[in-house]
Amino acid sequence: MEQAGLYRAKVEKYKKALTGFNRLFEHDMALFDPVITDAIMNGQLQKFEYCSELMWKAIRLLIRQRNKISPKSPRDAVKEFFNCGYINSSQYETMIQILDDRNKLSHVYNEDVFTEVYSRIGEFKVVMNDVLTILEKVSID
Repeated sequence: MEQAGLYRAKVEKYKKALTGFNRLFEHDMALFDPVITDAIMNGQLQKFEYCSELMWKAIRLLIRQRNKISPKSPRDAVKEFFNCGYINSSQYETMIQILDDRNKLSHVYNEDVFTEVYSRIGEFKVVMNDVLTILEKVSID
């Protein structure tokens, strides 16, 4: 597949995942039984992990193809995304926190970590949607 097609496919996969993630926030959690609420919150964080993974991989592909830089890690990809002027410093800081929190969630289950990460998920959702908007505007030739 040509590079532009590969990039569009990667962004589309991220968009589809992010759409599913966003849908989980459309309901008033107070309306549900606590067991259902817990299941929804777990689903939100699981989709958060998946979306954050797709996000940095789309960014890495963009940076490689458009800016000829080969980030070695998720943090490097986000750093170069910032250095190349795609995002501002506030978005950069939030994206680094996204990566840190994704790592916390994927390595150890701890209810305190779960609660801590969940408290930031609204801010993360905003930045992840901002990144999608940026990725959709950029073309790879």
